[in-house]
Amino acid sequence: METLKRFLWSLLAVVAGGMLFHSADLYGQVRIVPIKGEIYKYEDVQSVVAKVGGRYIPADLEDAFKELDKELDAKQKKLLRDSAQFVYLHFGMGMWIRNNWGLWGHSRLQKYFLKHGVWHADDMSSIIIGEYLNYLQGKPYKTKLEEDPVATPGNVDYHFNDSFIEKLGKNRKEMLEAGFGTGRSVRFAFPYGYSSTEEANVHKDSINVMVPEGFIRDVDYLNKRVLVEVMETYSPQGVIIYDGNLEKMPGKVYVKRNLDEGSEDMESIVFMKKGERIWFHIKSGHWEGVEKNH
Repeated sequence: METLKRFLWSLLAVVAGGMLFHSADLYGQVRIVPIKGEIYKYEDVQSVVAKVGGRYIPADLEDAFKELDKELDAKQKKLLRDSAQFVYLHFGMGMWIRNNWGLWGHSRLQKYFLKHGVWHADDMSSIIIGEYLNYLQGKPYKTKLEEDPVATPGNVDYHFNDSFIEKLGKNRKEMLEAGFGTGRSVRFAFPYGYSSTEEANVHKDSINVMVPEGFIRDVDYLNKRVLVEVMETYSPQGVIIYDGNLEKMPGKVYVKRNLDEGSEDMESIVFMKKGERIWFHIKSGHWEGVEKNH
């Protein structure tokens, strides 16, 4: 009986594995050319832009010092310089740094610390505050960290039990009903608004072949993600999948911005061009299913 049970669970594992991913890799990194050399998943976009939610994010430790110098006035700097209670700074100033500079996830400053072997947001903010205090107090301080190889996360151990199989089936049904299945077309939803009135008019014309479209190349039913390849765009630059200059996604409205190469706006905008592929969560707001199950 135990042998039969083991066989059945092994069989379920094979079936479930096929439902998890259609590619050989979790996020298909081997076969995807990353955008800007960095992005495989939509969550990665914040790690390559200068602003997130309209707020500037320092690029490294030295840049963090420069931003603190701008943020703090002379009175605040004197209070810091004379402070002997580092623990209070950690929970006050440190919390502000962690929350506003994206140290809990996906900012370019967090990426800088990860590259240098610092993994926890608390440790990142402590380093920033500690070295900045040394700087204010005239003590030796660091503006650069020694690089430390980043460890590769180990393989995820999926437990193929009843609840896992049930969740997988439920996710698969939900995604297919919303039009997110392998080999299906999707339409771009312009979550960060239109960049021109012409773009807005083209999108409203559902018959126009230039409406930005994508094609689902792969599906991750476990995490509700789809690997989308852009098949058609209105602009040669592609579609805007992230604009860190904005505090939130405005939706399908015209947004005035400077898209000239080298402009300040462009430092925090990420385009996705025709032929490029990225993994998106189905709730990210970027794509709408066209072929839905009813």
